[in-house]
Amino acid sequence: MATASSAPSAAATSSAQSAAAAPRTSSFPAADYLVPMTRSSCRPELAEGKHLFHVDGYPFLKCLGVGKFIKSGTFDVGGYSWAVLFYPAGSEAAPGGQHHVSVYLQLMTPNVEVWASFDLRLLEQSNGQWHSLFRGDKPRQDAVFSTSPTNRPLHHPPRCWGVPFWNGSNLQTPAYVKNGNLTIRCDITVIRLPPSAAEPALRIEAPPPSLSNDLRKDLEEKDAKDVTVRVRGEAFLAHRVVLAARSPVLRRKLLDATDETVEITMDDDMEPAVFKAMLHYIYNDELPPDAKVCDDGGDETLEFVRRLFIAAQGWGIERLKETCESILCRNLSKQTLKATVVFASRHRCDKLKAACVEFHAGAYPQLGPVVRNFKRGPEAREEGAGDSGDLPERP
Repeated sequence: MATASSAPSAAATSSAQSAAAAPRTSSFPAADYLVPMTRSSCRPELAEGKHLFHVDGYPFLKCLGVGKFIKSGTFDVGGYSWAVLFYPAGSEAAPGGQHHVSVYLQLMTPNVEVWASFDLRLLEQSNGQWHSLFRGDKPRQDAVFSTSPTNRPLHHPPRCWGVPFWNGSNLQTPAYVKNGNLTIRCDITVIRLPPSAAEPALRIEAPPPSLSNDLRKDLEEKDAKDVTVRVRGEAFLAHRVVLAARSPVLRRKLLDATDETVEITMDDDMEPAVFKAMLHYIYNDELPPDAKVCDDGGDETLEFVRRLFIAAQGWGIERLKETCESILCRNLSKQTLKATVVFASRHRCDKLKAACVEFHAGAYPQLGPVVRNFKRGPEAREEGAGDSGDLPERP
């Protein structure tokens, strides 16, 4: 019994081989997804403005002659200064002596180039509507104004664009002139093109740093705190690893402790308010907003800052020490100078001491030579200055 053959025909075989040999194509090649792609865009910035220019006594002004104009007050649009020029007898003579007027928009800002779209209109006194002086379906005029001495467009008058010939016979009717008065309106749109910058086509913004916020929350909560600091009977809870990272004085003692919790008792010289401010600084790298360290120059403020400096010095927190020095320096005055220079000498604050010397020299210029000797060292100081750090008294 004969069976049907399943072998493909020659034409089908050839078609299949051609399809296998031809490369596969796609509207979106895979390579497009592997090559970094960027994009850029430019969005013009538009600034719009309008200005009304009232012209009184037109019948007398048209006798000024060709090339004579009156100017509106200067007005600002888009950061540039502008003015409207009105030529009652035209900016230049018309062929055949036809009576006409000219109206221009002038750029007043020097040495700039500005792209602008503008329209110049006359008020129809009879119906209160505005009639454009430009012809055509799109009355607005697009122009590049330039006041650069090397790139000034060749048109008349300089720095202006507008309507050089408008039929002056229209102004003989009461449609535009009433009681000898007419009103010109200028609508202007200034176009600015900011620089285009390429940017990744896809971008996911990374969130801002949150370490300080996280540490602030840890300080406010009582969970997982393993250090208790007692200051005059008041207990403050903290984290061992944070105190060790911020204070080299406490690092060895805290990290070597085998107990799960550690308790530290501060000397009686430490005040709870001072320690609270320092603990806030340890966790937040800034002083608390409610601490008495504002720049009011009061004795209470400066005394608090001095005690905070001493606490930071005892714990080896150098940046807090420099912050306190900065506050004391900002509060230098004739009233605080002596106490500050004594404090700076006692605690070896060289920068603060130098600032006191400079302030003293500026406040009492008549002691300039004595102050210079004081700055050079004890061997050059006047006898009696001593080692107390006191500056020479004013005469």
